[in-house]
Amino acid sequence: MLITCRSMLDVEVISKKITMSFLRGFLLAMEMSLFSILCLAHNDHAPAPDCHRQSDLSLEAPFQPGLITIDGLSSDWESITGQSFVPLQAIQPDPARPYASGFMNVKAAHDGHSLFFLVEFSGPYEFVQGEKHRCPSVALMFGVGDDATYYNMGGCEQSPDNCSSSSCEGHEVDLIHFSIGDTIPGRLYGANVYDNANSTGRDSIGSLNDMYAYSPHCRSLDGSFPNGSTIPSSGAQNEWHGAWSHSSVDIAYGLTSADSPYSKSDEDGVYIFEFARSLRTSDRFQQDVQFTIGETHRFMAALWFPVNHVPWAGYQHYTANCDWIPLDVKSSLESPKLEKVSSSNVMGVITFLFSLGALIASATICWKMRSKRLPPFQALEMS
Repeated sequence: MLITCRSMLDVEVISKKITMSFLRGFLLAMEMSLFSILCLAHNDHAPAPDCHRQSDLSLEAPFQPGLITIDGLSSDWESITGQSFVPLQAIQPDPARPYASGFMNVKAAHDGHSLFFLVEFSGPYEFVQGEKHRCPSVALMFGVGDDATYYNMGGCEQSPDNCSSSSCEGHEVDLIHFSIGDTIPGRLYGANVYDNANSTGRDSIGSLNDMYAYSPHCRSLDGSFPNGSTIPSSGAQNEWHGAWSHSSVDIAYGLTSADSPYSKSDEDGVYIFEFARSLRTSDRFQQDVQFTIGETHRFMAALWFPVNHVPWAGYQHYTANCDWIPLDVKSSLESPKLEKVSSSNVMGVITFLFSLGALIASATICWKMRSKRLPPFQALEMS
């Protein structure tokens, strides 16, 4: 009987050990799953998501001098052909769960000096003064380094403590991010004297910031290191300008902050974001993309939206594609070729014209002399 009881105790102990081992394994699996979800939510070196890439997408920037005004209106873009996209979530680009309000339309153009962008997307009017995450936001991203990937915002695998221009060389991307919570529709934001004098890409007035990145956790304002400290003698500038509006907002006579919120909440319509920057900048640290006429550049557009009035988080954005979109900066309009004329040919032409003129003048005089009738001859009588 004693042996039987001891055997039963041993079985109970073994069962408890098996149960504890199972619980530990389950908890460890849950912890790893949670960690994976958090990493994915922050793009922290997560594997690239399965995305149905739209390989035929491209964007052309034709030469259109004197056409575009950065004012938050899109009527001056009507003659330019753009590209329409179905925005998908950047973290989990599921075609079955796109941006609920519809399409994003992107256009580009240049005038030989500056490059212009138009980003339009439909959506109900959402604006809360001073609360950026409760207002829509738009960003543009460009590949700078040869190894810069779209996913993971450059793709540098260094940790935030170790990433730098040397350890992440070749992974640079250029960013602009426009958060409109402190802005007025139809007004111009971005580059300003105050922030540029401090050699930074910040826009402390309207939050149209000029930034660069090597990865989602290794990014900063132009003129700053990833840790936030200032780059000595960087000479950084914010060269971007931008404006926005919504089709339900009347900006014809100009608005002021006293007119906020500028339109009725939830009013259906279309958001209009316009941007402009010079093709070339004075950047010396691979923080700005340098546009070249006749070349193709890597481009992406993204939007954040407070769906159902819920403030958005940094990783909750929609993008036009899950890989770079080619941006073709078209060559200028070709002027008709003029044939070169030598100086001897010019003198020959001039001589011929003078000779022809003299011949015509002589013929005219002769004709007039012959056609003129002389009076009949009469003999004089001598007295």
